[in-house]
Amino acid sequence: MTSELEILTNQYKNLSKNYLDLERLNLYLISHHSTAIEGSTLTALETEIFLEKGLTAKGKPLEHHLMVKDHYEALRFVLEAAKEKKNFNTALVQSINAHVMHSTGTIHHTPLGNFDASKGDLRLLNVRAGISGESYMNYDKVPVYLKNLCEDLNKKINTVRTIEEINELAFVAHYQLVTIHPFVDGNGRTSRLLMNYIQSYHEVPLTIVFEEDRQDYIESLIATRKEENIEYFLDFMKSQHIKFLKEEIKKLENIKEPKPKINRNIRLVF
Repeated sequence: MTSELEILTNQYKNLSKNYLDLERLNLYLISHHSTAIEGSTLTALETEIFLEKGLTAKGKPLEHHLMVKDHYEALRFVLEAAKEKKNFNTALVQSINAHVMHSTGTIHHTPLGNFDASKGDLRLLNVRAGISGESYMNYDKVPVYLKNLCEDLNKKINTVRTIEEINELAFVAHYQLVTIHPFVDGNGRTSRLLMNYIQSYHEVPLTIVFEEDRQDYIESLIATRKEENIEYFLDFMKSQHIKFLKEEIKKLENIKEPKPKINRNIRLVF
């Protein structure tokens, strides 16, 4: 039986194929939601105007504009890498994070040495998941776990065939990278971009995690870790993807062809 996800994906692809600017607008939307989850106060419209025209939003912090710009450039980098079918490796993941943190990352000084968050350097210190959250894995385990994740994705990326399989692999990669938490900052954005890489690699619609669902997103991550059951996260991500597809399909179905304006002062001669 054809799944709801497959039906919606095919419907969206059929409706969207004749709209050349739709991909660009969706990239703006992805950058808006992904940075809003991390604290950007720009609205979707302010994000679009800034990325399209370079006009900053009045009263909004420069840092938030830089977050948006860097994410958009990171997303374009990811789509190009997916088009070229680049293999997964630590350097690729670091490059994604370096784009994300290009303007807002700083140099950190630790007893083990310095690392530059703007360059995608792996963290040399331990971090926690929020004020009352548990600590992520020890920093010295990060290189091995990240290498293993990349090797696993290289084995699986060309074995998935159906829309369900492609998206599940993308969602799992998202969860695994954010759980490894290899960077001092930008892990969420980088993990969502890794998910988008896999989807773009297979030319299926990209998933958006909506800013208004941020709390549910965090709770799905917590529940997955606590119960050691990936289904919590997969169910949430699938619901987000379906939400996006339904909203976009509705927009596309409501688009009406503009009627040509007639200047009655012009006489047509044949």
